[in-house]
Amino acid sequence: MPPAKSPFSWNTPATRTRETETTAAGEKSTTACAQKFPPAACYILQPESLPLARKLAQKHTLTLFTPAAFRPMDCQPFERLSELLRGIFTAFETHIFISSTSAAVHALSHILKQSEQEPAVLVVDPYGAHVICLLKGRQEHGNAACLALAATLKSHPVPDAITPSPTLSTLELLARKYACHILDPAEEKHLLTALPKEETIPLYDPLGIIETSKKIALSPTNILPPSPEPAISVHWRYISPRPRLLRMTTPCLYAGIGCRAGTSKQQILNAFAQMLQTYSLEKKAVKALASIEAKKNEQGLCEAAEHLALPLYCYDTATLAQIDVPHPSAKAAEVFQQARISVSEGAALQAAGFPNAELLVTRQTYDGCVTLAIALPHRYRE
Repeated sequence: MPPAKSPFSWNTPATRTRETETTAAGEKSTTACAQKFPPAACYILQPESLPLARKLAQKHTLTLFTPAAFRPMDCQPFERLSELLRGIFTAFETHIFISSTSAAVHALSHILKQSEQEPAVLVVDPYGAHVICLLKGRQEHGNAACLALAATLKSHPVPDAITPSPTLSTLELLARKYACHILDPAEEKHLLTALPKEETIPLYDPLGIIETSKKIALSPTNILPPSPEPAISVHWRYISPRPRLLRMTTPCLYAGIGCRAGTSKQQILNAFAQMLQTYSLEKKAVKALASIEAKKNEQGLCEAAEHLALPLYCYDTATLAQIDVPHPSAKAAEVFQQARISVSEGAALQAAGFPNAELLVTRQTYDGCVTLAIALPHRYRE
């Protein structure tokens, strides 16, 4: 069935016939590592995913779509992804999301009709480590695209061996219910194959974020099972990935940042990465950055927040000075004319909901120009 004409103003690429080869038996089969597939729509939901999308666009015929808030010149803007998809879903044979699996399924949940004539849908995780085929689509374009994209990125392909339900999976619903991020979308299928067999999957959730129910066979455990046993982990700490482990995290950490005038974006990002590594914290568990109002227009800090795709909360001096912090800064007290103040510790605590919050990492200094602290609400303490 030919694709429908797009109601939007831009032109969608003409559909290209997939290359095939003839087997000895005279049947047609897809070339195993085909590098071409019909022109596709590619949705970039975070600015840091743009380099990954552009790398794919150099090899394949893609139309790139990004939120209007950060639209670059080589992308088409959209205000609401769900409205965009309603208008162009049938105009492309293949749709590629550079995002989490749950974000892609949520965007498509109201327009999928569980028809064999649906276009193919793929998800590339933001790190480019996995390419997952959610829907094979017409003539199985999805699996061909999955192999081709994985070959381009030198990543792990997860083709669709069995047609999945185009509705939210049990695990995706679980993640959404408790505001968690799935960090290993490729492991979802491995665990979902175990669920229908009524096998109990160990749930390592020492913080008690997820409540078990009869809808999913989870068995709470205080010890993370060793590989290769299947398991689900939920924590704001960094847990190393491994096969058959579905890692989830919940954004609940707030990073307070102080910096000298003129501190560069890269210095802040380096300090942030070093802190996460030193204290074994999951990057996706950080919900926001926080600082003092005097730094709200500091270029390096603003650029770092934009790069991390995190909001930057800034608080007035009087508010931060009222927070009792363990490591006040004499320099900050002099600059902001306060008796006792710590920008990083105070801002982190305020963002996390002080007084119902506590410091997880006290003030640390990096490169002589950046101070960082991490706070979290009492609800998420270990």
